[in-house]
This record gives sequence, C-alpha cells and structure tokens, in this order.
Amino acid sequence: MTEKPTNNNYRFLDDNSQVSVVIPTYNRYNMLTRLLRSLEETEYPVREIIVVDDCSTDTSYEKLCFEFPYIKYIRHDHVMYVGESRNDGIRTALGEFIFMVDDDNTVEPDCITHLVEQISKDTSIGVTAPVTCYYSNKNMVMYAGSLYSRYSRRTIFLYMDKPYSEVASKVFETDGFANSYMFRSSDVRKVYPIPKEILLGGEDGYIQFRIKKELGLKLVLVGRARVYHDIAPHQLFSRMTPFKLYYAMRGKITFEKRLDEPFKKIIFYIAIPVYVAFYLNWAISSKHKVKGIIAVMRGLKDGLLGIYVNRY
Repeated sequence: MTEKPTNNNYRFLDDNSQVSVVIPTYNRYNMLTRLLRSLEETEYPVREIIVVDDCSTDTSYEKLCFEFPYIKYIRHDHVMYVGESRNDGIRTALGEFIFMVDDDNTVEPDCITHLVEQISKDTSIGVTAPVTCYYSNKNMVMYAGSLYSRYSRRTIFLYMDKPYSEVASKVFETDGFANSYMFRSSDVRKVYPIPKEILLGGEDGYIQFRIKKELGLKLVLVGRARVYHDIAPHQLFSRMTPFKLYYAMRGKITFEKRLDEPFKKIIFYIAIPVYVAFYLNWAISSKHKVKGIIAVMRGLKDGLLGIYVNRY
C-alpha cells in the first residue's frame, strides 16, 4: 500500500476543516476524475480528499497523481474489495467528519455544507446522507435511504424514481444508506473495521447498522443535500454481474446472521426464499442469466454455511 501526501494550496482544501472525503475506487478513472472535479467546486472546504484504490489495472495511479496532486492516494497491492477500502479511508482520515462517496458520483457544491450542518447541530445523529439522484436525470431520485421491513428484513428503498422535489425539503430518519454518507470519525471508529466476511455487499450498511444499534444514534437523510449517481434507471438490472450477485446474496445473509436479534434472525431465515427469488430475478434480468443464477445460489450456500472465500 502506497500513500501520497496532500497539498493544501487549493481553495477547496483547508487544514482547519472538519471534513475528510474518502473515495473507494477500482478501474474507474474517468468517473473518478469527474467526481474530483465536482469536489473542487464544493462551497464547504475539506481538510483532505483520500482516494483508496483497490489495485486498479487502468494506470489510474500515474494519471491521478499528475492531474490531482492534492489527493492523498492509498493503493492496495492486491484486490481487497471495497469494504477494506472503506476501512483504510476511515483509518487514515484526519477530519472530525468523514464523507464517504463512491467514485461513480458527482457532488453538488452545497452537499457537504448541508450534511455538516445537520450532523453538527444534533449529537443524537450518527450518520447524515444526501439524496442520490440519477446522473442522467438530475431531478429524479434513485435512492433516498432505506428501511428494513420489521420481520422479513427486506430492504425498502425510499422515493425511488420519484421527482426530487418530493424530498428536497425533508429531513427524516432511515435504517441505512449506500453510495454516499457522512459520519463522525469518533463514532465510526467504535464500530469498524468492516469484517472480511462483508467486504463487499452490505459493507456500508454493516457500519451504519452498528452505529444505530450499538451506539444508539440516528441515521438521517438530508433532502437539501444531493449527489448524482452515474447509472440510468434501465441499468439497475443489466449492470448486475455474477460477481455482484454472489456478494450481494452472501453479504445479506452474513449481515443478518451477525447483527440481528435472535427472534428477527429466525424470521429472516424463514423469509430466505423471498430473498433468493429477489436476487434470482435480478440474475435473470441481467445479461448473464445462467451464470448469474449460479452466482446467487453459491452466495446463498456460502452465506448459510459461513464459507468466506473469494469466488470471483
């Protein structure tokens, strides 16, 4: 793992800022550079921007260090998956708050401002997150947090494909976020690292669930804050690969086995056929079909038996 020091001679960087930005990345040079350009326009200066590269093969390191000399760059010597990238970012960050954002997003200039304002004024809040809209349709919501159904533990995505105007003025509690979110470094360091069993597929939800359950803190969606995710509505299924399907299935089972209360675990096991049907539908709707179905069943088996090997 190599690390490059930051250079703070930039308008958007301030050594006295409370915020560290952490970006896990893998082979997405073009998307990552677009995200970095959007962060350069932030109205809330940040202390540092940490890019954690999971051993990309697209020469990202050489190009990024030349084009963005201010980033703190951490590179894995071999693929360790996104959960370990998040762990490294949390471990390295110097700010009081850590804004975790995936590399296929762009960020509104006032996004970090709104997240910091909300989490700073209420010590009962452990995580704040923006609304995620589609990059291709910036006024349509892709995701505004999620709830877990009480018994089956099904993930219910909020405001999906609704107009952004419906959520823009809202602030409310949820059970989890993906894609981008902010937490206090002091809180997250009480519940990390993400274990190797969930290094991909539910790894961000794992930390947030522990912040809520073990630390008793709220997870809050901030409607005024917004990011844009580079995925079109019709790609939600087509982008599912055997790799993603395997870890999604295995991660869901492992998540519930490790974190849920005994009674809810029992209900979850009863509801497993529903989850299998859900992920099989994703597999069938993807371009991989049979390979996707095999990946789901492998994830199911390995999750139930506690087999944690890298299948893909």
